[in-house]
Amino acid sequence: MGYQKIVVGLDRDTHSQSPIFETALELAVRDNARLMLFHGLPAETTAGFMDRVAAPAALDQSGDLRALDRLHQSEATHIRAWLDGLCQVCTLQGIQISSTAEYGPVGPALVQLAKGWGADLIVIGLTKRSTLGDLLTGSVTNHVIHHAPCSILLVHEQAPGT
Repeated sequence: MGYQKIVVGLDRDTHSQSPIFETALELAVRDNARLMLFHGLPAETTAGFMDRVAAPAALDQSGDLRALDRLHQSEATHIRAWLDGLCQVCTLQGIQISSTAEYGPVGPALVQLAKGWGADLIVIGLTKRSTLGDLLTGSVTNHVIHHAPCSILLVHEQAPGT
């Protein structure tokens, strides 16, 4: 069975030539499919940001928000450049490609993108890492498996540092 529209869920830990991207590109070339690259940026609260950078709690809240906004803008610029580079690789292979990066709950955003775009395949990674957060809130992969409107291809990845 050939695919026509493939959504590729990429993680911030994923490198440009990751197994997820490479697998999706191979399928797109084989089937002359269109690709949609997706990178989810988890929403971060000011409190979470402050915990992450270990800043004193007494800092001015408006300064915290400005710092968080600058961090988000910098991260979005980095991600956009990364996705643009991947799009160029696909274009050179003759693949119709687009990409998006969104803030918010990653699993639901990925599923909604696949539904809205009419994807017939979602390609995502499956690492061997398991965090307490995944156990309490559910992983992106788990959400996609249970809510995807189409077939899913799980590409095994090595967890960072293993």
